[in-house]
Amino acid sequence: MSSPQRQPPTLSQRVNTPIIVFGGGVMGSAIIRSAISTGAVESARVCVIDPDAGKLEYLRALGIHTLCAQGETVCEDLRALRSTNAGFAGHWLVLFAVKPQHFATAAATYAQALRDTDIVLSIMAGITTAQLGASLPGKVVRAMPNTPAQIGLGVTGVCLGEGVNETDARDALALLNASGPVLRVIPESRMDALTALTGSGPAYVFYLAEALTAAAIKHGFTQDEADELVRGTIRGAAELLVASPKLSPQQLRAAVTSKGGTTQAACETLDALGVKEAFEKAVDAGTRRAGELSGSISPGKTQ
Repeated sequence: MSSPQRQPPTLSQRVNTPIIVFGGGVMGSAIIRSAISTGAVESARVCVIDPDAGKLEYLRALGIHTLCAQGETVCEDLRALRSTNAGFAGHWLVLFAVKPQHFATAAATYAQALRDTDIVLSIMAGITTAQLGASLPGKVVRAMPNTPAQIGLGVTGVCLGEGVNETDARDALALLNASGPVLRVIPESRMDALTALTGSGPAYVFYLAEALTAAAIKHGFTQDEADELVRGTIRGAAELLVASPKLSPQQLRAAVTSKGGTTQAACETLDALGVKEAFEKAVDAGTRRAGELSGSISPGKTQ
């Protein structure tokens, strides 16, 4: 599926505050790259903190400020950045994009560099707004994007912390919207399920691609042939699904399933093997795991 041709952001769609990013991994860097490429963010007003010098070198090439998290002076460096660099004056939008297991350590390390006027945007699976608010100063926004954000096709669900309204969250929503559509604002009780559905969802599609590729090779296709066939099939089916909003997935499947034909035989085999139930159980397991990640970190716990 090709990246969409997106219009340049309007003034109301641009991020007007400096951005501090804790974690320069896949999702953190994808969100920032998309925002810069669409014009929603100025690279000179972004600072990424990460312990991996290699990641930081790549981001610096984009004009982004970077700080190595291995040093003990990161908080001092951040405070100096706010006080001496006009581009980072005032309140910040602070994106927490570290692994949820590392949140307690990150919060304990960096909280002293933040202010109550900052907006904290978390994309960490399972970490609740209560835990964020108890561990960090600032107003809290919790979000769950997915990896297609790398090409501007992400889907993101958002919930707001206590006392936070959409006006407070404007810059956070503008940043996320640069990576694809934002489903706003959902109850926090649904965030774990959203994490398992859309956050992990691309992996389910890639899992399907793995299985189809293996089946193609079993039936005599080369690796390159199988790869081309499977990628093309998934892309075409996805484009057709998106282009047919009035048709359900079931209706689209029925349209290609002739009675007594090959597709019917294949789908009946999938039904007999309980594939639909397996997907349901997979989402259940992902939802439970998101809840477990939340339970492993008590509100205010920093060690």
